[in-house]
Amino acid sequence: MSAVVSQAAAVDSGTSSAGDSGRTSPAEGASGRTSPVDRSWWWRRRGSHPKGGDAPAEPGAWSAWASQAAAAGEAAADGADEDDDAAAAEETRAAVPRHSEPLVRALWSAAHRVVAPRTLLAHLKTVSPAFRECVTHFDLRGASTRVAVAVDDAPSDARLMHRALDAFAAAGVTATIFVVANFCRDAARRATLERAVREGHELGNHLCDDASAARLSRDAFDDALRSCDDLIASLDPAWPGRRFKWFRPPQGYMAAWMREPLAALGCALSFFLLAHPLLSRYTPVLADVFPLDTEVRSVDWLVSFCVENAKPGSILLLHAPDVRTAPSGKVHERQNNVDVFARLLPQLKIAAEVGTLSDLAAESAELVELDDELAAAPAPADAPPG
Repeated sequence: MSAVVSQAAAVDSGTSSAGDSGRTSPAEGASGRTSPVDRSWWWRRRGSHPKGGDAPAEPGAWSAWASQAAAAGEAAADGADEDDDAAAAEETRAAVPRHSEPLVRALWSAAHRVVAPRTLLAHLKTVSPAFRECVTHFDLRGASTRVAVAVDDAPSDARLMHRALDAFAAAGVTATIFVVANFCRDAARRATLERAVREGHELGNHLCDDASAARLSRDAFDDALRSCDDLIASLDPAWPGRRFKWFRPPQGYMAAWMREPLAALGCALSFFLLAHPLLSRYTPVLADVFPLDTEVRSVDWLVSFCVENAKPGSILLLHAPDVRTAPSGKVHERQNNVDVFARLLPQLKIAAEVGTLSDLAAESAELVELDDELAAAPAPADAPPG
């Protein structure tokens, strides 16, 4: 059962400047390349070869030199294109399961048969103050079948992230996407999160690095929490007024002292809602369905595990598809998750409503009752407006 305890208690460019004049070659087109003759004017202005060689002394040598240099440039450009193509191929290549994966899958499945994750996580919340306020699932009222999908470690590589968003769009499903601020390091990755917001997904706070925050100082944790919060606010115009804000502790490690900064950086809410802890602060989130996609690469098994273990009120935790090497040296090959999302989401929708954490929370029995009470209660005379 150590694996279950690990999830809960430990819980996982193209144009060139034309000399000093600022001109660009008139032959530059959509490809960013020029013909040998058209480029020669640029080399003559410089008086040297772009790679540092001296210009030929005889005017008659210009044509031959220009042809040779242009050919070298074309070869370098083709090499760069090949590098890009190789990177794209690496990202789309299916990750091959490790030799140990069948054993890992068997042990993970057996652990879930021995102790249900909800039972284990409930015990963890009882004995550990650090996890006491973590949400692992929701008890729903009535006959609701809703489940939530949470996606960790976003944004990943932009090409893979867009393909994952394509899968969600095709299935008509939205999710809660947990943002690692330092992963949003370029415009292409940022664009994937902007697209996610436009398409109805909600963003959650996963701090700045994919590393445990339990050993951070209080000030360092607070800075990371606020930095990621600022990033999300810049991506989602509705962020300041959202009813719920979600926090996923990196790698699932929580510490009791985190509760205070999470409460301090909560939502801007009306007076009535401040009495409920879920609505007055960042709420830390774990999950009761985690298919161990950090280790398992079999698409069939990952899909089957999620479908078989999801129940009304479940939170399914998967990771953004990616190919990267962590600072620790661990190689993440999660590109298969593109196919996992494409196959899993339609299957989930057969028996359940699927959406974000906020969608799921809004149908929890506790909050539905609170909403009913608030709707029936008269406003206090001294209550602030809004």
